[in-house]
Amino acid sequence: MNMTIDGYCDHTAGLPDEEIHEHYADLLRNAGVALYGRITYQLMEYWRTVLEKPTGDKAMDDFAVAIDGTPKLVFRARWKV
Repeated sequence: MNMTIDGYCDHTAGLPDEEIHEHYADLLRNAGVALYGRITYQLMEYWRTVLEKPTGDKAMDDFAVAIDGTPKLVFRARWKV
């Protein structure tokens, strides 16, 4: 995931290009599992819509297949104060 050392992640800060999609698709194909927080997992659900209706952009469509084929573990926390 694109994240700074302090855990900051902003999916709106830039637009991924073909090279980025290919790079992360390769990483996902070789991953044993992807770890997500609940909110990031919900954001990544977007890629299921790409599977159902491909974009025609090979890199994006291939990424959707790779992310769908990767097992996922989702963490969520409820803090009681």
